[in-house]
Amino acid sequence: TQHRMQSFLTLLKEHEDTCAPPAELVTLAGRLCRDFQDDLAQLQPLVTAILDSQLRLHLLDNADVALACARVLDQQEQQQAACRLLEVGLGRCGSSPTAMTSKCFSISF
Repeated sequence: TQHRMQSFLTLLKEHEDTCAPPAELVTLAGRLCRDFQDDLAQLQPLVTAILDSQLRLHLLDNADVALACARVLDQQEQQQAACRLLEVGLGRCGSSPTAMTSKCFSISF
């Protein structure tokens, strides 16, 4: 998993100035978010890299990425930011933001 994290960070840096990331980058971000979903210590640096990236809106198209970012923001007591992120990210990827927000926040973070 650490190897995949390094691969993701390298790909993210390589494509930072592109209009849209390759599908491989979005898929890898989603996979890492799923892998780290129960380990906030590992999830935190991944989410920070995603949210600091100029590609964040593209990465948030992946529901796993959007939920992981919201989870970290919630842990940082930024609930409003987490809800906005879910509305934007999950709305863009075709999920129902209201349903996903309710589902997400009914889970204990």
